[in-house]
Amino acid sequence: VEVSGKDASKLLQGQITADVDKLATGQFVLSALCTNKGRVVSTFTLFRAQDAFYCRLPRDNADQLVQTLKKYAVFYKVGISIKEDLGILAIIETSLPEGFPEPLARLNLQEDLIECWIEESQWPVALESLSTRSSLPESSWRLKKIALGWPDIHENTTETFLPHALSLDLAEAISFTKGCYTGQEIVARTHYRGKSKKRLIRMQLDGIAPSQGTELESAQGVSIGTVVVSADSAEGESEILATANLDLPNKDELLIDGSKISYTAIPLPWEN
Repeated sequence: VEVSGKDASKLLQGQITADVDKLATGQFVLSALCTNKGRVVSTFTLFRAQDAFYCRLPRDNADQLVQTLKKYAVFYKVGISIKEDLGILAIIETSLPEGFPEPLARLNLQEDLIECWIEESQWPVALESLSTRSSLPESSWRLKKIALGWPDIHENTTETFLPHALSLDLAEAISFTKGCYTGQEIVARTHYRGKSKKRLIRMQLDGIAPSQGTELESAQGVSIGTVVVSADSAEGESEILATANLDLPNKDELLIDGSKISYTAIPLPWEN
């Protein structure tokens, strides 16, 4: 999603959780857009280009982000649209190949994960430069993002979670010094009173990846959390990010769609 125009930074600063004013050209940050009641409409990777901002998020949640921002944009000189001519290549290596075109954005998410946002005119050149390297399934990229603890919100999970239940504060996706934005009062109250009963947990499951929004239950049938994102990791195994009760054991069994599944909790970056 592209947000452009002379008031783009002013609009975003008053709506999203990240401090847009501190984001320099060429920098990126994880952020979220919330409702007045503090529920997360969308999470996204926000990149500041020379003349616009770009939000990378799941396609099925892009319309929701655009529509929500446009409700607040009527008094600003901005354009908000979905960029159909911008694609993403995730390079799960430490460097780009020779001959790779200059991307609109290069995001070094970690040492061996580079996200390149490439304009349509450069797609053939980019793919040709990668022709000698192995092509990995999209699940490999999803697993890398799960390890980072960066949750995606989809169409069926929009306005479901509070930011602290997604650990967005621990992922440095929330500024507590920038001033007001939509939902800020509830987000700040939760933060300073420390009353979030759920947090984001990374789990390895003995079973295929459940879809986002799937409810997790204890072996006794008590609700304990919700799947936020998931990916298959190996044959018969998967990983998920789930928002779950803080007192969940590190290793146990749970119920998913009535089936008993073994899980092991894996530390997220801020827990190491």
